[in-house]
Amino acid sequence: MISTAELWICFPHHEAEIAQMEAASGKKPLVRYWMHTGSLNVMSEKMAKSLGNFTTIRDMLREYEADAFRFFVLLARYRSPIDFSEKALKQTRKSLERIRQAAKIIEEQLEKAPPLAHSTFSISRAISSENVRLIAA
Repeated sequence: MISTAELWICFPHHEAEIAQMEAASGKKPLVRYWMHTGSLNVMSEKMAKSLGNFTTIRDMLREYEADAFRFFVLLARYRSPIDFSEKALKQTRKSLERIRQAAKIIEEQLEKAPPLAHSTFSISRAISSENVRLIAA
C-alpha cells in the first residue's frame, strides 16, 4: 500500500493510521511506502473547510476518475505544495489519456509485428495489472 499525507501531519498520522487499519484489516505491514506532499492549495491558498475553498474526494470523483486524481498527486514534487484546480485536473486527465492512447498504439503495433517479434508481453495487461496494484495500494 502507498499512503499519502501532508508533510506536517507525519506524526502522529502514520502511527494512528497504522494502528487503526492494521487492527481493522489484519494486514501487516499496512503501508510499505509513505509519500508526503506539501499543503493542498487552491489558487496558492491552503485548501481548508474553514476558508470554504475545498472539495471533497466524493465530489471530485463525480467529475474525474480516481486514476486521474492519483496521477495528479503523483506528478507533484515530493514534499512540495500541490495547487489544486479544475484546469490542473483536466490537464492531468488529458495526460493520462495520452499515455493510455500511446500504450494502445504500441500494443496494436506489437500485434502486427512478425511472429519473431511477438511475445506474451501485453502493454494493456501490464497497465491493467499495475492499475489493480495501484488501486489496491
